Amino acid sequence: TTITPEQTGSTISETTTASSIGTGTTTITPEQTGSTISETTTTSSIGTGTTTITPEQTGSTISETTTASSIGTGTTTITPEQTGSTISERTTASSIGTGTTTITPEQTGSTISETTTASSIGTGTTTITPEQTGSTISETTT
Repeated sequence: TTITPEQTGSTISETTTASSIGTGTTTITPEQTGSTISETTTTSSIGTGTTTITPEQTGSTISETTTASSIGTGTTTITPEQTGSTISERTTASSIGTGTTTITPEQTGSTISETTTASSIGTGTTTITPEQTGSTISETTT
């Protein structure tokens, strides 16, 4: 786990858990003031979970849950570039399945709520790059 806050007023609360021959890597780099990031990453059952969050402006809210299990691969990329949009998405892949989700909202005031689920002996990769002001990111990766 690497945390590099680069401005004032940030609050970071992070929990990283790896179990059962799993690898968990979490990198958070808030680059503006007033950000709040709360993240939980959990990998288990011969799975690999990698989560990278880079908020670059203030004001967006991202709530994401990624779950990988049972010979599935889940890849999620979110790049909000403006304020005001609302995205609610759920992607589920299981039983030797692959789920790939890419979201690029180009409006103001974004709220993104996403759940990605892939099952057993899987790899889950989640990348979030909000480019807005006032970010709050709450993410859970399992």
